[in-house]
Order: sequence, then structure tokens, then C-alpha cells
Amino acid sequence: MLHRGSTHRLVFLIVIVVIVIVAHLAAETHASSGDRSWDYIQCCQPCFSDCARQSDKPSSLSVLDSLNPLRWTCMDECRYNCMHACTEAHVAAGQPVQQFHGKWPFTRFAGMQEPASVLFSILNGMAHIYGARRYAQAIPEQYAFRRLWIGYAVVNVNTWFWSAIYHTRDLFWTERLDYWFATASILCSMFCGLVRISNVLHRFRWLVMALMMAVFGAHVIYLSQDRFDYGYNMTASVAVFAANAMLWVLWCAFAPVHPLLPVVEPRPLQIDPQRAIDGGSYPPIPSLAYRRKALAAVVGLGLCAAFEIADFPPVFGIFDAHALWHGSTVLVIVVWYSFLIDDASYELHLARSRSAKQLR
Repeated sequence: MLHRGSTHRLVFLIVIVVIVIVAHLAAETHASSGDRSWDYIQCCQPCFSDCARQSDKPSSLSVLDSLNPLRWTCMDECRYNCMHACTEAHVAAGQPVQQFHGKWPFTRFAGMQEPASVLFSILNGMAHIYGARRYAQAIPEQYAFRRLWIGYAVVNVNTWFWSAIYHTRDLFWTERLDYWFATASILCSMFCGLVRISNVLHRFRWLVMALMMAVFGAHVIYLSQDRFDYGYNMTASVAVFAANAMLWVLWCAFAPVHPLLPVVEPRPLQIDPQRAIDGGSYPPIPSLAYRRKALAAVVGLGLCAAFEIADFPPVFGIFDAHALWHGSTVLVIVVWYSFLIDDASYELHLARSRSAKQLR
């Protein structure tokens, strides 16, 4: 477990990181200098006129057939080609790369708008599937929180699926679903943390779930208004993430050695009576050092968020800071599920030991 001084420093660090992220991201808007530049407007206008004469058919202006399934329109191609033409002119003139319509000038791959973010979103989803399968195989059904963390994995796989869809094609509905399900994952993480750590909330978990769903519903309704409030969405998401992070940091530091929660469901664990009577010992209780994995995952996720602050143009037209943020979280997910398995194993070892003593 952590020393009190280390815990205070970590909590303080989390607060500072949250303030910096909110101050940086909440102030962002989707109106960018690139799409307001005169050369970009001059490039797009005649191209749009050509599109109007061609009835804005998909795959016009010699769009590759590979782009057809994603329904890139003639005007989309105008914006894309003019964006790259202006970027090349700006770089040649020694000017910095600018954003267009709230995004850096990415180079498409197989029609995907942000190919690196798509790839890393898929890898994150696969990491959750892999972790959930390991967890389900290692932990018996009698464990009280088994279904909780399996449900957690399902919610996160769904979130990363829509993240991949959004980064493939940025549309009104794909953007909304990406933001909404990202918030759902953050609230789900908060819910799972509260239920796992708190004895009171564990007993009333269905009520807590209903409350979280009501909060999520109100969040979605508010963001479904005419103007999407990006600043509010970012501030709310980061605030819940920070609260969840501090909850786990405090648990790592101050949680008792012996759990206070009922770690098994009413169905009994399978205990070998003869082995217990003969005095045989079950596998030794693992060290509480496994809690450092939770700490590593929480702190690691906070450090990964630094990519969102250090925003920069995409390297090779593909790898920007946001893509690297997604890529860096894959390892964090693997560490987190390793912690969940160790945490369940620790509590089940205690439950088995107590059951064995009662049989003697």
C-alpha cells in the first residue's frame, strides 16, 4: 500500500492534470484557421460549383472506387483536395500546418479519415475482449463482482467500436455516438469502482446503476440540442474520470487488508472437505502488492492523456497526438485486467481459507 505522503502527491497531481486538460480542451472550438483562410475558400468555391452541376454524386471527380462504401461526396473531395493543396502551399512558404474544420489534414487510407485512430480503437476493443476472456476463465461464477466486470468490458468494447466508426468517417451521427458512448464508459468505470470499493453501494448497486443511467440520459438529452456543447462534454467527462482516479488511488492507499464486502454469492465455493480436514493448505494468499497494478493503470491513463494536451499535426499525415493517445491506452487496459484478476483471486483466497477453517 502507499504512504500517506505519496497518496497526497498523487491526488494533487491528478487535480493538476485535470485542470490543465480542461483548460486546454474546453476552450477548443471546431472553427479552424485553415478553413477560414482565403486560399482555401478560393479553392473550394469553383470546385463546389462543379459539384452542383454534377448533382453532388458520390465518387465524382475521379474518386477511387475504394472510397464508395464510405459515401464520400463530391463536396467532401473538394474540401479534402483543397485542404491538402493549401497545406502544401503553407509548408512551402514556411508557415505552420493549420487545422481545417476542427481537424488536422490527415491522409486517408482505404477511405478511412483517420486510419491510425481507427487501428488503435480496434486494438483497444480487442484488449478489452482479451482481458474479459482471461478474467472469465480465471474467476469462478460465485465471485460477487464477476458479472460487474464482464459488463464493464461489454460497455467498453461498444465504446471503442463507435470510436473506430467515428474516426473512419466523421459525420454528425458518428460523432455524437462516439462522444456519448465515451461518456457511458467513464460513468460505467465510476459505477464499477464505487460498487467494488463501497460496502454500502454494493448492497444497493441496482439503485446506483439506475442513478448513473439517469445521469447519462440527462447528459445525452442536453448534448442533443441544436448546438453540441463541446466544452461542457469535455469538462464533465474529465471531472468524472478524475473522481474515479482519485477513488482508486485512495483505495490503494487505505483499503483494509481483509475485504469488508461479501465476495461470493449465496452459492458456496467449491471446497475440498478432506483437504481442509487433513490440514492441507490452499494456494497462498497473494501479496497486496498487486494493488500497484491498479495504481499503474490509473496513473498511466492520466499520463497518456498528456497526448491530448501536446496536440501536433499528424506525422506522415496519419499519426497525430489523438491517435497516439488511443494507441498508448492499449497497454493500460492489459494492466487493468491483470489487476482485476489478481484482486478477485486475493479475495477468493480469503473466502476459501475461511471456508476451510469452518470445515475443520
